[in-house]
Amino acid sequence: MAWGGTEEQKKEREAGNPNAKDWHDKATKTVEKAMAEYWDQMKLSTIAKLVTSSPNNQTSKCPLESDFDRHCCKHLQQASVQSNGRGWKTEL
Repeated sequence: MAWGGTEEQKKEREAGNPNAKDWHDKATKTVEKAMAEYWDQMKLSTIAKLVTSSPNNQTSKCPLESDFDRHCCKHLQQASVQSNGRGWKTEL
């Protein structure tokens, strides 16, 4: 771990800082919470629309959309269906 983990928190507390935090854990929880909230707002129909509007055809609404973008949309749609709405972990 590059920064602010459990070991750093322990060292800071031993050095006299009773308010030391495990910043890595706090950051991870913050990102996961934000992703869960985002995913709840993201409708499956929105993902499906993105996938079906550009499946390897040149008449896409976004002609500059890459194969990678189409692959990501397809992967997110499948993840949402297979994980009962917990697809945010796949996107993260």
